[in-house]
Amino acid sequence: MKHIIALLFISLPIAVFLFMMQTASVHESLSFVLVLVIWPMLVCLGLYFASRYHTMRTTPVTWNLHSRPIDTSIAHRVIRDMTTKEEAVIDGPHPTSFKEAMQDEEVWVFSQISRDSKWIITDDRGNDISNKPLSFFDGVARIEVLDE
Repeated sequence: MKHIIALLFISLPIAVFLFMMQTASVHESLSFVLVLVIWPMLVCLGLYFASRYHTMRTTPVTWNLHSRPIDTSIAHRVIRDMTTKEEAVIDGPHPTSFKEAMQDEEVWVFSQISRDSKWIITDDRGNDISNKPLSFFDGVARIEVLDE
């Protein structure tokens, strides 16, 4: 609908120009036609393209979900160390526990925590979810070192 309105505004100066050419006398100058027809048409075109550019810039970009398949059998979870604010994304099948998924990761990103030390994964309430499946909690989990 907005394109139809824009096209009407663009075609209005053209219609005025054709009407003036039919009714204009020989004594009217070409500059009069330029001022009344060409400049408003250019302004309308400029406004139309400016609004199109603004619409493209303000429309959020979303991924086309149909262009790539989504594997729903894999769960992705974020684990955060609250002291250093380091984060790791772990993934695995939904029945895999948080601890298994952490140990299966190739790269250990937590600089203050050793992979071999005693640690647990907790949810946002502080509950131990280390042995719970990845499908159990979908928020940002926390890794905590157990005092020995």
